[in-house]
Parts: sequence; C-alpha cells; structure tokens
Amino acid sequence: MRALRYWDYEAVVELAQENAPYFDVTNYQMDRPVEEHAIFVAEDSDGRILGWIEGETDSHYIGPGADPAHPKPHGNGLYLVVDASARRMGVGRALTRAFARACSDAGCTWMFMLPDENDDVARCLQTPPRTRG
Repeated sequence: MRALRYWDYEAVVELAQENAPYFDVTNYQMDRPVEEHAIFVAEDSDGRILGWIEGETDSHYIGPGADPAHPKPHGNGLYLVVDASARRMGVGRALTRAFARACSDAGCTWMFMLPDENDDVARCLQTPPRTRG
C-alpha cells in the first residue's frame, strides 16, 4: 500500500477501463491538489497495481445518511477499483483503511463512500470473501 505516484497514471486508467467500464477516464485528471485528495494504490510483489482508491479529505456532505453531529471536514470516497484477479482478498479493505487513515489525519469527523449500483457490486456485496490459496 502506498500513495499514488504520477507515473502510476497509465496503470490506474488501464485498471479502471478493464475493471470498471462505467468509469469515464476521458476527463480523469491526476493533477488535483494533494491537500484535498488522498489517492492510494495497492500493488503485488512485482509492482503490478492491483487496485486504487481516491477520495476527498475536505468534503462537506449533507446528503442522505449525513449526521449533522459530525462537523466538517468529511471524507468522501470517490473511486475504489480492484482488479478482478485480486477481489475478495482484502485489497479493497486495505485501500479503504488507508483512505480512512488519511481522512483521520486530515481531521475528518466522518467518512462515506457510496457503492456503484450495478450487478457486479451487488454480487460482491453478497459473496463471502475468498481465501488465498
């Protein structure tokens, strides 16, 4: 687990295109201010990127499920993509935890991330984790 590096851009876009075809990479930019976004990648022992997460650490979410008892800033998870070969093995969980730590470090009092509404996500949420073997 590590912070995104600029030269990871191509691998991140490729991962999104292969594993999240609904994600529009045409307008995706890697030059957002670092102090407003946290971006992490998970990689295997060969350096291949298995997943990535990006989110805002200065959000002020007031939509459904928001609790007014939590003052801003809030953490807003924007993207979480894990390669199909690495799903249900803890990669997404580790990425989410890295983002949660970044939110905590930024003083966020609350964090949220909405799942995509598609059949693949529904199946993943209903499937028990795979074990490494």
